[in-house]
Amino acid sequence: MGSSQSVLLGRSTDSFLVDDANQALTQKLKSEQFFVIVAMMVAWVALAFVFSLPDRDEPLTAAGLDLLGLGKIISRIGGLAFLVAVNLMMVRQVRIRVVVFYLAGFIAFFCWSVVTISWSALPAVSGGQLISLALLMLLGATVARAVESDHGVRMALFLLSLLLTTRALAMVLLYVAIGATSVSREHDSFFHSTDAAETASIGILVLTTAMMGFPNWFTRVIFYPGMIIFGALFMIAQNRLTLIITPPIFLLIFLMNGNRQGLVKLAFLCSLIVPMIMLADPGLETFSKLVGSTEQYAMRSGNDDTLSTLSGRTELWEAIWPEYLKSPIFGLGYFVTSTTGELDVWFVPRNYTAHNQVLQVLATTGIVGLALFLSGLAIPFQLVMSKLLRKGSEGLAARSIAVIFLWMALWGLLNSSFSGPLGTSSVTFWIIVGLAVGRLRKHSANLPATLEKA
Repeated sequence: MGSSQSVLLGRSTDSFLVDDANQALTQKLKSEQFFVIVAMMVAWVALAFVFSLPDRDEPLTAAGLDLLGLGKIISRIGGLAFLVAVNLMMVRQVRIRVVVFYLAGFIAFFCWSVVTISWSALPAVSGGQLISLALLMLLGATVARAVESDHGVRMALFLLSLLLTTRALAMVLLYVAIGATSVSREHDSFFHSTDAAETASIGILVLTTAMMGFPNWFTRVIFYPGMIIFGALFMIAQNRLTLIITPPIFLLIFLMNGNRQGLVKLAFLCSLIVPMIMLADPGLETFSKLVGSTEQYAMRSGNDDTLSTLSGRTELWEAIWPEYLKSPIFGLGYFVTSTTGELDVWFVPRNYTAHNQVLQVLATTGIVGLALFLSGLAIPFQLVMSKLLRKGSEGLAARSIAVIFLWMALWGLLNSSFSGPLGTSSVTFWIIVGLAVGRLRKHSANLPATLEKA
């Protein structure tokens, strides 16, 4: 009898332990989901202010801020303060010092960038852009603290896809309502075509990655509408670089996942898109224009639309390089590419970004800043590469992150990308860095035990 009671007692105890473990896991997943949603809400608000008014000149001093400029500053400072408060609430998540360990290179780069304000020709511009950088870095750190499981990766990719789809839809609807004034390369537009192109391209890749690798019910609902919206914006933007680099990486995602069902869905999606293109553009004039532009990509010159051409980029680089040589070690000041704050290029003197990832960091923060920035990139890169060939969900997460990093590296050859101003690519970059650190970090091998305890 006593033996029977002890067995029943033992089974009961085991049952309680299992229930407690399941309850703790459920609570952990809910907490993870909550903080991912909060972080994405901040990204949503920040990107809502990434547009301009036609013929608006960017303010170069704090006193020159207009209502839109004030809105941008308030949204970013408010978002920064909100993320600080959220991180103070994350007592049961990964400790902040663990994330600091992995993001140490980027933090050092930020600190150095603050120092460069002291010799910047446009200290208000440098300071304002550093607020954006601080917001982006804290966004990445929050995602890194929140996400430790596939559930978190799935939620983050879905919410990022939804954010990009919403932003792309706003651009498409505005284009339908008012035409080229909404999206163009000209100064008198709400969205620059480069912004539209990167939103469409990143949206296509992130949504496809979410659908192929980490699907949920919500992702399945928005997949086809989202791809149609991104496809429409892709055609509106008519950016040649995205036309060159996006399709191969898009196909790489399908090959990477080896998903036959996904290939069938891709064929079905194409069968929907092609008739829509034929109805909207029976003579295929837009398509011909786009292909023709691509063929002439390396040959066009002149001042008409010159920034979109390779010759336009080289003209810009030739103007920035002598400026950089005036302060090669320390740089010219964060986000400032000249000693005076203005580059006389294309008859419109102003503070241009370098339109090259490496040159932008090098010119603005010098060799010191570039070394710190690359040291920050090294850790997420090492985490991804160490898990790239593994089987299971960890390897899938690493490959999913890798393809998005690959697109950004190629995009950064002719654009400022994630080291530039707050925008689609920079927000996506820091979220992906957060996913890499949170999901792929080694919980004990690379850190002292006192750091890893949570």
